Amino acid sequence: MLDEERRREREQTQEQIERLEQTLKTAQEQQTRLTALLTDQRGEKEAKAQQEQAQLIRELRVGHTRLRQELQDVRQQKGFLARWLGVGGRKKNSSARSSPSAFAQEVKR
Repeated sequence: MLDEERRREREQTQEQIERLEQTLKTAQEQQTRLTALLTDQRGEKEAKAQQEQAQLIRELRVGHTRLRQELQDVRQQKGFLARWLGVGGRKKNSSARSSPSAFAQEVKR
């Protein structure tokens, strides 16, 4: 009778161990799946953020290039007008403005 009671307790303990092992295995699988999902979502969010940042950088570069070109155009126009009118910047002698060839040289600058 005592042997039978010990055997029954051993079987119950063994069944409990098997259930706990199965529960642990299931929990580990779920944890692995959740980790994979979180990693994938984080990767997608990071990729989207990087794409948005790259687009913003491209837009800023285009805007910077456009502004730099406009500034250069304004400087050239100002320089041309200043040379043509003989004001600002470098001092010109009056004979340079009166001569057509000197005017052409000024325009080329």
